[in-house]
Amino acid sequence: MNELILSSEIFDSAGLLAMLTIVLMGAAKSGSGWKKIFGMGKKDKGSGSKESSVLAAGDWQRSAKIFEDDGRFRDAAKIYQGKGQNHEAARLLVQAGALTEAASIFERVGHYLKAAEVCAQSGDNRRAGENYRRYLEERFGSLAVARSPADHAEFTKYCRLAGQAFERAGLLEQAAEVLERGEQWEEAAALFLKLNRHVKAADLYQRAGAVDQAADAFAQAGDRVRAAQMRGEFLYKQEQKNEAAVQFLLGGDPLRAAEVYEEAGNYLDAARCYEHCGAHRQAAEAYERVEQFDRAAEMYGRSQEYQKAADLYEKAEDWEQATRMFAESGAYYRAAKLARQQGLTELAIDYLQKVESTDTNYQSALVELGESFMERDLPGVAVEKLKKALASQPISESSLDVYHTLAVASEQMGDYPSAVGILKKIVAENYSYRDALGRLQELEKKIKAAPSATEHHQVAKQELSSAKRYEFVEKLGAGGMGVVYRAKDTRLNRVVAYKMLMEQFMEVKDVRDRFLREAQSAAQLNHPNIVTVYDMDVDPERNRLFIAMEFVAGESYFDILQRESRLTIPQVLHFVVGVLKALAHAHGHGVVHRDIKPSNVMLSAQRQVKIMDFGLAKVLRDAKAQGSEKASGTPLYMSPEQILGKAIDFRTDIYAFGGTVYHLLAGEPPFVDGEVLYHHVHTKARQLKELRPETPKVLDNIVMACLNKDPSNRPSSEAVLKMIKKQS
Repeated sequence: MNELILSSEIFDSAGLLAMLTIVLMGAAKSGSGWKKIFGMGKKDKGSGSKESSVLAAGDWQRSAKIFEDDGRFRDAAKIYQGKGQNHEAARLLVQAGALTEAASIFERVGHYLKAAEVCAQSGDNRRAGENYRRYLEERFGSLAVARSPADHAEFTKYCRLAGQAFERAGLLEQAAEVLERGEQWEEAAALFLKLNRHVKAADLYQRAGAVDQAADAFAQAGDRVRAAQMRGEFLYKQEQKNEAAVQFLLGGDPLRAAEVYEEAGNYLDAARCYEHCGAHRQAAEAYERVEQFDRAAEMYGRSQEYQKAADLYEKAEDWEQATRMFAESGAYYRAAKLARQQGLTELAIDYLQKVESTDTNYQSALVELGESFMERDLPGVAVEKLKKALASQPISESSLDVYHTLAVASEQMGDYPSAVGILKKIVAENYSYRDALGRLQELEKKIKAAPSATEHHQVAKQELSSAKRYEFVEKLGAGGMGVVYRAKDTRLNRVVAYKMLMEQFMEVKDVRDRFLREAQSAAQLNHPNIVTVYDMDVDPERNRLFIAMEFVAGESYFDILQRESRLTIPQVLHFVVGVLKALAHAHGHGVVHRDIKPSNVMLSAQRQVKIMDFGLAKVLRDAKAQGSEKASGTPLYMSPEQILGKAIDFRTDIYAFGGTVYHLLAGEPPFVDGEVLYHHVHTKARQLKELRPETPKVLDNIVMACLNKDPSNRPSSEAVLKMIKKQS
């Protein structure tokens, strides 16, 4: 044993054990081995010095190799680990099946990729996922960064492996996140679905281009609108355009649906969708392509292409609407011609009077105007108009028609000398013109037979004129109920507003009687915020119902809105208080207006709010319905119960009041696009605060309460006034 130097200075415990092992294994090969080791028996010459040198050299690598070759991987690993060769130690532990220990060594020395692979091999998926993630962080600095194509490929590869490991470990959140960072959109989306994070899943499916799956995810999230939109895009790409359009409709995008229907050649459905979203011009073109001329005309009218609308209404033989559209387009002569065909003489006269002198149809319009006045038994008016139009223009071939009409009108009013004089000029210009010669001869005979007839006529005319109570000063305007003049009440010497009502009121006795009753009720109202009714009767000259009322110098709120778009808050409050006081007074007397709107409320020159036409709206609608003219105009303020034909009361006025105030504040009525009647019945109006944030809360609350679909939930005018008073 003296030859063996087993000093701790040379060997550590592991090295000593290895060296002893070598020696013992060598000695075991011969019978004298043990004796040699312990100095027993015969010594070989020189052998002692060689062994001493091997052991003294501390050849631990050879020792470890011997253990490894002998399958003693743990012992070999200990030697490597003792010498700081951790990677080799871990490798040997893997071979020994000590995967957990190997993984720990790899983790400790920062070999995260090897650690991840070993953990995955051992089934420790959580640690595998974490080590893959650590490797990515160390390798790329950030999970989201990948520069070169090679780096990007490596990055996505290990993100996928990390995600799969986390998923096997049941850690779906971590798995989904790392897969998302690795741009494994579909795999990540599937995991987010399992986590009930449907919107996130939908977003990832969408990024992956898996539109159908994205739509399903949005549907599961409850966002059926977006789901439908995505399905629409998916079907559109698949060239299933009609099906795609349906999805766009379900997704609340009728304009996109319309465009897709149009691409598919489905023009009828395209037209309906365009109409629904207010694209009236496109709707018109689509309706026209399928020869639905009436619908096309209506759409052109809404897009203010009145001439086109008129032409199509004519094509559809809707003469009434064609008349209106020609008038809107400024083609007054064509409008008048159609009005006369329908027997609407008053309307024809109104249009003919608007034909400009520069119009190529001006002379023809004068002739028609004169004939129309004579049809209304107003030859004197016809004469006055024709004389003014002709002025000092000499008779010529182009003006023969006008002169002939003037002659006939003069004859009808009994002014035979004037008629004869005009006929003589016509015959001199064109001897064979129409019946001019024969009419001239007949008139000359009448004059000889009754020389005083003209003088008698002039006396009667003067007497009739002196008997008139109301003298017209000027025409103020025309509307749905008739024509309004500023007139002088000659008996009471005061200025009045003289409203001559539509001839339909005279044609139906029931309507005429109800008008008189409503007018009598309105005449009982005496309030500073209500236009006072003075008189009502039948105009003796025109055989038309008229109503004489207080003349208000000022302008309607409709005119104010046309100029200013919307009113200031103080202006609106002034309107609200004035109208509510008037409604409270009228409702207290059992009178319902039925047609509150900006054009029926005046602001006088003295800044006083005044409501017009109390109680007349319903009679007006009845007259139109029973006569030859349909009700027209957009029901922008009509209550749901009016639209549905249910019984109405003061609460109908409250709804219309709410809609009017909404318009004054927002610059537009509650509903202007699409099917307005449907919206009044079913759709809640947008909060005023959204359209005009500075609207006082009390006004916002009042308007929305007045616009309640259920009449029983609307406040009375008195209740609203109390709300305002309390707030102020």
